[in-house]
Amino acid sequence: MKVLGTSFNIDAYTPAEKVTVTVAGGKVAVGNSQLTQQALVAGQQAIFVPAENMVTTLMTEAGDVMAWRQGQLVFKRMLFRDIAKKLERRYDAQIRFQDNEVANALLTASFDEKQRWQVR
Repeated sequence: MKVLGTSFNIDAYTPAEKVTVTVAGGKVAVGNSQLTQQALVAGQQAIFVPAENMVTTLMTEAGDVMAWRQGQLVFKRMLFRDIAKKLERRYDAQIRFQDNEVANALLTASFDEKQRWQVR
C-alpha cells in the first residue's frame, strides 16, 4: 500500500482471511508484489483475499466505515457472523450462534458507544 495524501481506514484484524482498505478522501494505492497496484479514491474500498491473491474494488459509504472514530459502528447488509466478530472485538464479548441460519442472516444495524445495551 502507498499513501498518496489521504484519509483512509484499514481493517486487517483477520489478515489471513481478508484485508479491507476504505478511502474517505484523497487517494491510496493498493497491491502487492504479485498484483498490479490499483489507485483508490474517496468512496472506494478494496478487499484483498490472500487465499485467492485477489483484490476486489467497490464503491462504499466511507463515512459508515470511518464512524468508529466517533464511537459508532455501522453495518449495512452484512452477515450476522461478520458483525458478531466486530462486536466481540469492540466490546470484549463472546457471541455464539445456535445455528448457521442465524449466523448467515443479512443485517443492517448501528451501535453507538454512548448507548447502553445488554444482551443475554
